[in-house]
Amino acid sequence: MSMLLRTLAVAAFALVACDAYRPPALPTSNVETAPPDPLPDVETPAPISPEVQPVPPAPVQTQLTVTGDVSVDPPDAPTLHEANAITLRYGLVGARGTHQLRLELKTPAGAAYQVFEREIDAEPNTEAVAEFELPVAGTVIDTYNLAGVWTAHLFFDGRELTTRTFELQP
Repeated sequence: MSMLLRTLAVAAFALVACDAYRPPALPTSNVETAPPDPLPDVETPAPISPEVQPVPPAPVQTQLTVTGDVSVDPPDAPTLHEANAITLRYGLVGARGTHQLRLELKTPAGAAYQVFEREIDAEPNTEAVAEFELPVAGTVIDTYNLAGVWTAHLFFDGRELTTRTFELQP
Protein backbone atom coordinates (compact mmCIF):
# COMPACT_ATOMS: atom_id res chain seq x y z
CA MET A 1 0.00 0.00 0.00
CA SER A 2 2.77 2.43 0.83
CA MET A 3 4.39 1.68 -2.53
CA LEU A 4 1.17 2.77 -4.25
CA LEU A 5 1.09 6.05 -2.25
CA ARG A 6 4.72 6.77 -3.04
CA THR A 7 4.12 6.13 -6.76
CA LEU A 8 1.10 8.48 -6.76
CA ALA A 9 3.09 11.18 -4.94
CA VAL A 10 5.96 10.94 -7.45
CA ALA A 11 3.52 11.08 -10.34
CA ALA A 12 1.73 14.13 -8.89
CA PHE A 13 5.06 15.87 -8.32
CA ALA A 14 6.13 15.11 -11.88
CA LEU A 15 2.91 16.58 -13.26
CA VAL A 16 3.26 19.76 -11.21
CA ALA A 17 6.91 20.16 -12.12
CA CYS A 18 6.29 19.45 -15.77
CA ASP A 19 6.10 22.58 -17.90
CA ALA A 20 3.36 21.05 -20.07
CA TYR A 21 0.97 20.65 -17.12
CA ARG A 22 -1.62 23.40 -16.85
CA PRO A 23 -4.40 23.28 -14.32
CA PRO A 24 -7.83 23.15 -15.88
CA ALA A 25 -9.50 26.51 -16.40
CA LEU A 26 -12.28 27.40 -14.05
CA PRO A 27 -15.72 27.28 -15.60
CA THR A 28 -17.09 30.65 -16.62
CA SER A 29 -20.53 31.81 -15.69
CA ASN A 30 -23.06 33.62 -17.79
CA VAL A 31 -24.30 35.46 -14.72
CA GLU A 32 -23.49 39.14 -14.77
CA THR A 33 -22.07 40.58 -11.63
CA ALA A 34 -22.72 44.09 -10.45
CA PRO A 35 -19.77 46.41 -9.98
CA PRO A 36 -18.74 46.77 -6.37
CA ASP A 37 -20.38 49.48 -4.32
CA PRO A 38 -18.32 52.66 -4.25
CA LEU A 39 -16.67 53.49 -0.96
CA PRO A 40 -18.72 55.78 1.22
CA ASP A 41 -17.62 59.40 1.33
CA VAL A 42 -15.21 59.94 4.15
CA GLU A 43 -14.62 63.42 5.43
CA THR A 44 -10.98 64.38 5.34
CA PRO A 45 -9.88 65.99 8.58
CA ALA A 46 -8.89 69.62 8.34
CA PRO A 47 -5.18 70.32 8.52
CA ILE A 48 -3.82 71.45 11.84
CA SER A 49 -3.55 75.20 12.00
CA PRO A 50 -0.03 76.61 12.28
CA GLU A 51 -0.74 77.90 15.78
CA VAL A 52 -1.43 74.37 17.05
CA GLN A 53 1.40 72.46 15.34
CA PRO A 54 4.10 71.38 17.76
CA VAL A 55 7.46 73.00 17.24
CA PRO A 56 10.56 71.02 18.22
CA PRO A 57 12.93 72.88 20.48
CA ALA A 58 15.87 74.50 18.78
CA PRO A 59 19.21 72.83 19.49
CA VAL A 60 21.18 74.62 22.14
CA GLN A 61 24.30 76.13 20.68
CA THR A 62 27.08 75.94 23.22
CA GLN A 63 30.05 78.22 22.71
CA LEU A 64 32.85 76.47 24.57
CA THR A 65 36.19 77.88 25.50
CA VAL A 66 38.79 75.23 26.32
CA THR A 67 41.95 75.88 28.28
CA GLY A 68 44.48 73.35 29.40
CA ASP A 69 47.92 72.53 30.58
CA VAL A 70 50.16 69.55 31.13
CA SER A 71 52.20 69.11 34.29
CA VAL A 72 54.76 66.57 35.45
CA ASP A 73 55.02 65.10 38.95
CA PRO A 74 57.55 65.99 40.28
CA PRO A 75 57.71 69.33 38.41
CA ASP A 76 61.49 69.21 37.94
CA ALA A 77 61.66 65.65 36.49
CA PRO A 78 63.84 66.00 33.36
CA THR A 79 63.10 62.56 31.86
CA LEU A 80 60.29 60.05 31.80
CA HIS A 81 62.31 57.72 34.06
CA GLU A 82 62.17 60.30 36.87
CA ALA A 83 58.50 61.24 36.35
CA ASN A 84 55.85 59.67 38.55
CA ALA A 85 52.87 60.91 36.52
CA ILE A 86 51.70 63.36 33.89
CA THR A 87 48.56 65.40 34.65
CA LEU A 88 46.48 66.85 31.84
CA ARG A 89 44.16 69.59 33.10
CA TYR A 90 41.34 71.03 31.02
CA GLY A 91 39.04 73.93 31.81
CA LEU A 92 35.78 74.43 29.94
CA VAL A 93 33.79 77.67 30.01
CA GLY A 94 30.37 77.86 28.38
CA ALA A 95 29.13 74.37 29.20
CA ARG A 96 25.88 74.04 31.12
CA GLY A 97 24.55 70.90 32.76
CA THR A 98 25.95 67.38 32.75
CA HIS A 99 28.33 66.37 29.96
CA GLN A 100 30.63 63.47 29.10
CA LEU A 101 34.34 64.07 28.59
CA ARG A 102 36.58 61.49 26.98
CA LEU A 103 40.34 61.77 26.71
CA GLU A 104 42.13 59.43 24.30
CA LEU A 105 45.92 59.19 24.63
CA LYS A 106 48.11 58.05 21.74
CA THR A 107 51.74 56.95 22.02
CA PRO A 108 54.49 58.59 19.97
CA ALA A 109 54.01 55.76 17.44
CA GLY A 110 50.31 56.72 17.11
CA ALA A 111 48.95 53.65 18.91
CA ALA A 112 46.03 53.98 21.32
CA TYR A 113 47.39 53.87 24.87
CA GLN A 114 44.66 54.81 27.33
CA VAL A 115 41.13 56.24 27.42
CA PHE A 116 39.77 58.28 30.32
CA GLU A 117 36.10 59.15 30.74
CA ARG A 118 34.66 61.75 33.09
CA GLU A 119 31.28 63.28 33.66
CA ILE A 120 31.23 66.97 34.47
CA ASP A 121 28.45 69.09 35.94
CA ALA A 122 28.92 72.59 34.61
CA GLU A 123 27.35 75.72 36.03
CA PRO A 124 26.65 78.70 33.74
CA ASN A 125 29.45 81.29 33.59
CA THR A 126 31.92 79.16 35.53
CA GLU A 127 34.88 77.04 34.52
CA ALA A 128 34.33 73.28 34.73
CA VAL A 129 37.66 71.58 35.40
CA ALA A 130 38.65 68.02 34.56
CA GLU A 131 42.02 66.48 35.38
CA PHE A 132 43.38 63.26 33.94
CA GLU A 133 46.44 61.63 35.50
CA LEU A 134 48.66 59.38 33.42
CA PRO A 135 50.92 57.24 35.64
CA VAL A 136 54.46 56.91 34.30
CA ALA A 137 56.75 55.37 36.95
CA GLY A 138 56.62 51.59 36.92
CA THR A 139 54.29 51.44 33.89
CA VAL A 140 54.81 50.34 30.28
CA ILE A 141 55.84 53.93 29.51
CA ASP A 142 58.81 53.67 31.86
CA THR A 143 59.62 50.00 31.20
CA TYR A 144 59.67 50.27 27.39
CA ASN A 145 60.99 53.85 27.27
CA LEU A 146 58.01 55.26 25.35
CA ALA A 147 59.67 58.64 24.91
CA GLY A 148 58.57 61.13 22.28
CA VAL A 149 55.58 63.28 21.41
CA TRP A 150 52.29 61.98 22.83
CA THR A 151 48.87 63.12 21.60
CA ALA A 152 45.78 63.73 23.72
CA HIS A 153 42.35 64.04 22.02
CA LEU A 154 39.62 65.59 24.20
CA PHE A 155 35.99 64.81 23.32
CA PHE A 156 32.94 66.64 24.70
CA ASP A 157 29.68 64.65 24.38
CA GLY A 158 31.24 62.60 21.57
CA ARG A 159 32.56 65.59 19.58
CA GLU A 160 36.29 66.25 19.46
CA LEU A 161 37.07 69.61 21.07
CA THR A 162 40.81 69.84 21.03
CA THR A 163 44.04 67.98 20.45
CA ARG A 164 47.09 68.59 22.61
CA THR A 165 50.57 67.17 22.42
CA PHE A 166 53.23 66.76 25.07
CA GLU A 167 56.71 65.30 24.98
CA LEU A 168 58.33 62.77 27.30
CA GLN A 169 62.12 62.96 27.19
CA PRO A 170 64.13 59.69 27.29
